[in-house]
Amino acid sequence: MSTRLPQPRSAFPLNLIVTFLGFLDTHMLIPVVSLYATELGAGVGVAGLIVGLYSLANTPANVFFGRVVDRVGYKRPLVIGLLGDAVGMLSYAFCRVPFHLALVRLFHGTTGGLVGPATMSVTAGEAGRTRGGRAMGLYGLALGLATLVGYGMSGMMADRFGYNCIFYVGSAALLVGVLLAMAMPGRRGAGGDELGSRDAVG
Repeated sequence: MSTRLPQPRSAFPLNLIVTFLGFLDTHMLIPVVSLYATELGAGVGVAGLIVGLYSLANTPANVFFGRVVDRVGYKRPLVIGLLGDAVGMLSYAFCRVPFHLALVRLFHGTTGGLVGPATMSVTAGEAGRTRGGRAMGLYGLALGLATLVGYGMSGMMADRFGYNCIFYVGSAALLVGVLLAMAMPGRRGAGGDELGSRDAVG
């Protein structure tokens, strides 16, 4: 009589919440960051450049950190990325001139490049063990909700409480994401590195 081995606990349910929290900050900023830049003294052209600096850093960071996630697993990059995003989000509140804001945008875009590949790695692992379309659809739902909530709340928050409220709330949400990411299951390989969700399920 064969003994059925217990299945490893899936990281996917927590990953959906972490995905929402990990992308909420970006979508909270999009409606207001150009306005914030002009309030700090940037002209229209410089404000547009500052908005784009996030993507300038984030695009290559996604490619580079995707390889890192493949090598060391999702968990540590995810925790580090969320912590970096929380620091970046809080740093917006301390900008005094457009140059400060430009540096923060570059930093924020770089650390955000850890979050995307890590959460997608968990989703890919779940897609490999269950119905792939369902896993990808739920991941897309988490991203869509982050967009909907972030866009919807940031303008009202800025209008009612000021820009700093957005930065504080976004940073706090990311710290909650850090705690949830630390609670996500992982398995360590022979070399001591934590394997990604795909490796953990065979």
